[in-house]
Amino acid sequence: MGKRIVLAIFTAATPLLGCASLSQIGYVPEVAVFTANYTDKYVYYSLDDADDRPLNIGGSVHPFKNGGTGGTDCCRSMPDAGQKITVRWQEGTKDINADQTPLLHKTVIVRGSSPPSGDRFNYMIVRFFSGQQVEVEILSDPNGPRATRNPRRDQIFYGQRVMRKIGE
Repeated sequence: MGKRIVLAIFTAATPLLGCASLSQIGYVPEVAVFTANYTDKYVYYSLDDADDRPLNIGGSVHPFKNGGTGGTDCCRSMPDAGQKITVRWQEGTKDINADQTPLLHKTVIVRGSSPPSGDRFNYMIVRFFSGQQVEVEILSDPNGPRATRNPRRDQIFYGQRVMRKIGE
């Protein structure tokens, strides 16, 4: 009798485990999400996956003249390079009225390359540009004594006000 119960539980749970692992195909685990804003407006954003499911990431980003960065979300599974991601955002003043400001959205392909396995710091940068343009890139740096600064990481994160253009 006991073996039947164990077998029934295993049989019932196996499809669930398969779905959980399959849902992560094309994702990178343990990713920190940073934002860079190269516009003169405040940006309020959120991220959805390719099927328009919320990734529960978002927040506000200062305009370029005020530092151009926002908060950091850590550590989530995020779409890998080559996968689609939808960015939804509003642009305006610091005290934006969400009901009166258009909600913009754009589905983009995540730029970058799949991070190698091992002891690495993986992060995604969501960049906002003038003309309602946006791009998303995934990057990776080694941890520990081999730690180096990825040259693709925006200078804005180091306190340097260096303007960047989409695609750079």
